[in-house]
Amino acid sequence: MENFTSIAPILSSSNIEATKAFWLNLGWPLYMEMPGQYAILGDSRIDFHYTAVENISKGMVYIELKNVNELHAEYLAKGAAVSELEDRPYGMREFTINDPDGNVFLFATEISKLA
Repeated sequence: MENFTSIAPILSSSNIEATKAFWLNLGWPLYMEMPGQYAILGDSRIDFHYTAVENISKGMVYIELKNVNELHAEYLAKGAAVSELEDRPYGMREFTINDPDGNVFLFATEISKLA
């Protein structure tokens, strides 16, 4: 698995502009777009791709990061509707956030790695 260097889920959006505004507000940069049709938010290493569709198919993305506590506090400060932080029996601290189309993003850090 060490050969893999990035992840880029492709998700459905009923409104690319609303989806773009949601992630821009949370600090994700716009990497590339085809206005009204496709948008990539991220840094070319960790990206969320969105394609405009009429029939939304909801997805879920699991993202591990160095400090979930910091990201949770940052998103709360920006007024985002995030879930509470939860310590899971499998050793992860997690929270979720939904984008405007109901796609679920689960952010997590291994509890033993948190100071």
